[in-house]
Amino acid sequence: MKRSLSLTTLFLPWLLLAGMARGDAGLDSLQVHGFLSQGFVKTDHNRFFGPSDEGSFQFTEIGINGSIRPTSSLLLSAQLLARKAGAMYDLRPTLDFAQLRWEILERDRFDLGVSIGRVKNPIGLYNVTRDVAHTRPSVFLPQAIYYDKVRNLQHSSDGVLLHASHFSDVGEFALDLGLGQPILDSNVERVVLGRDWAGELRSERPGRRMQLRFSTPDAGWRLALSYADLDLRFRPGTGDLPGPGRTKIRFIVASAEYNAADWAFTAEYLHEPVKLSGYGAAFDTETASKAWYLQGRYFVTPRLSLHLRYEQACQSRDDCDGRDAAARSGFTLPASLFYAKAWTLGLRWEPSERVLLGADLTLNHGNYFLSSADNPDPSRLRTDWKMLSLLAAYRF
Repeated sequence: MKRSLSLTTLFLPWLLLAGMARGDAGLDSLQVHGFLSQGFVKTDHNRFFGPSDEGSFQFTEIGINGSIRPTSSLLLSAQLLARKAGAMYDLRPTLDFAQLRWEILERDRFDLGVSIGRVKNPIGLYNVTRDVAHTRPSVFLPQAIYYDKVRNLQHSSDGVLLHASHFSDVGEFALDLGLGQPILDSNVERVVLGRDWAGELRSERPGRRMQLRFSTPDAGWRLALSYADLDLRFRPGTGDLPGPGRTKIRFIVASAEYNAADWAFTAEYLHEPVKLSGYGAAFDTETASKAWYLQGRYFVTPRLSLHLRYEQACQSRDDCDGRDAAARSGFTLPASLFYAKAWTLGLRWEPSERVLLGADLTLNHGNYFLSSADNPDPSRLRTDWKMLSLLAAYRF
């Protein structure tokens, strides 16, 4: 956290000074925006974002971002985010992103640019905008693809991202290519190694990012193919059970969305090979996770919509009932911890451009989406459970 705060201290004055150095033209381009969202979660069993079995208000997002354009080809932007999400995030301000974007080449049908700094990872349809509640189709994004239990890892990385776009008569083709160090925290360690150990999980090398996108001129169709990889090393601490192991992860996401006048249909599929080696027999595995969802939205009015979603995920595509994984643990972990199926029915109402109200009812089978930070005792988990999520959000 200290690193994020020091980067913020350095970056924001630089952002403002860069604009002032250009005189009034630079200051005229300065924009400051922010948002605040507060959620309430109630579950009949298990815990999602705090003690939700009793009713939890431990879902809060407060963000402020600024951007300035010192020249026509340079854009500086940054965002501070304070986020409370049960035991996973503690509302401490962190640097969510901070990047310099340089438009290298701009032509009628072709653009080329590069972003440097803490850049957003182009994964799926929603990852780069997931921090603002108004851009999400529901209270929470589909957990099958956008795991909130490792949100920071998915959202951004420290590095460089190259952008290229080609505009044709059939639509826009875009390509993002990047390298960057992942944002690691104790939540990542819980997912990889089951708990927050005394040791440290580090990045072995910069991760690679790629996304190929296509959208029709009327935005009726949006298609994307995303790729990201991670290579992590664990340095054990005193008394740690895992040895100095290595974790290799690849994310491959195929996405499609169709927008009609009153309807929108979205589908995404994730293939995620994961290899753990060198930790010891109790931890070393090689699996390939799979996850997907189908979602439909109906716009009753431009400001009021209903949505229905089904999503499914399993830690190993060859063990989608979790029995083999439970057996490997000596049945100390329930099979339900390794898969999830969920139906979500909800509504969104935007009484104004600044205000959003949302409500979702989710019927869950399995516990794969749950964080061990909120559920430290897996023996207490219920396989079938219900969740009501409410959200109020404001942006300026």
